[in-house]
Amino acid sequence: MYRGVFLNLKRNEQRRADLVRHLEEIQAASRYERLEAVDGMEVASRYAARLDPGNLGLWLTHEKLFQEASRVADQHVHLLEDDVLLAENFVGLLDNLLQELDVRIPSWDLLFTDALLHLRPDEFRKLADGITLYRQSGKYTLVELERLPFAAASSVVFNKRSLAKYCRLIEGNWAQGTSIDLYIQDLVHRGELKAFVTLPFMSTVSRHSVASNIGKKLNLSHSVSETLRRSFFQGADLELLAREMRELVAATTISPLATIYLEAAKFVVSDQFGRS
Repeated sequence: MYRGVFLNLKRNEQRRADLVRHLEEIQAASRYERLEAVDGMEVASRYAARLDPGNLGLWLTHEKLFQEASRVADQHVHLLEDDVLLAENFVGLLDNLLQELDVRIPSWDLLFTDALLHLRPDEFRKLADGITLYRQSGKYTLVELERLPFAAASSVVFNKRSLAKYCRLIEGNWAQGTSIDLYIQDLVHRGELKAFVTLPFMSTVSRHSVASNIGKKLNLSHSVSETLRRSFFQGADLELLAREMRELVAATTISPLATIYLEAAKFVVSDQFGRS
């Protein structure tokens, strides 16, 4: 149902070795080929870009990949960054999900296998219900992203029928100064792309994401967001991540008003919400 491409800078030999080893361990290596990513630090001087070199390089890599892919367009394309881990059953599961998606929603453009979601308590509750459904029945949920704020594009499947459209929508728009993931979010929210995310997530970020080429070492805000993101992964150790989150926010202080809001939010996501 798909072919996989993973993005990797020439200088990132350890990331490449770790990802290839991981793909071999889950018997997915034959599905994926390496695409050498554009090194933003090497080409930045040739572009009048407001983006930092890391984000510029990623954007230009998307252009490079999809200009080629749109000329063939015989398979869906799974784009994978080199700081991602896939679920053990990823290949067979994705094949089945894509077959289902092609039948149920043939107009789909993008399928995220994880994302950085910014959720209200009521939105979180709906997603948590999806995780519960998976743990009880093994059934995945496809969540439409049209109204959800999201970021990150480290593991995304592109519909083969949408490759040329996607290429056209992004070409040259690095000049706007918006990172590629947030630009995709804008396209989805404007209805120009139809995107879904799997629930639970079928992929998650690896230890290499902490030392990302896109930006500096994660600050506390980003670390908290990434910990929440990892908790939606199908293989997540929730007890371990809960401890990690408590350690991250241990020194946090909030106002009395924020305390009231958080207590209300705790109630919204509790089992007591909605009961008489």
